[in-house]
Amino acid sequence: MKKSTTLILMFLFLGESIFLQNQAFGEIYNRVVAIVNTDVVTLYELDTRIKELTGMSPEALKRKSEEQYVETRRKILQMLIEEKIAIEKIQELKIKVEPKEVDEAIERVKQDNNLTQE
Repeated sequence: MKKSTTLILMFLFLGESIFLQNQAFGEIYNRVVAIVNTDVVTLYELDTRIKELTGMSPEALKRKSEEQYVETRRKILQMLIEEKIAIEKIQELKIKVEPKEVDEAIERVKQDNNLTQE
């Protein structure tokens, strides 16, 4: 796992340098930033998730703090990789959850914790 994380980080930083080089010429490419078994994580997915979770575009986050940008990007990429692995495992095990089951579980949690819909 440590070896694959190091490899992923190398791809991330290599990809970042290519991305910055392309930006200098006004071009943006959607490219693969990580390969997860038979799936990939794209730059678009990574940037979209950064914006969803931070409320800032990757560019704005980078302008604010280079260190925070690199750390946030690394954590979110790791999260996306773990999601892809979980999805593949769920599909492999043929696990299916019906919406009704989710609603019932939510209701149980609300009752157990004396919560209301608000």
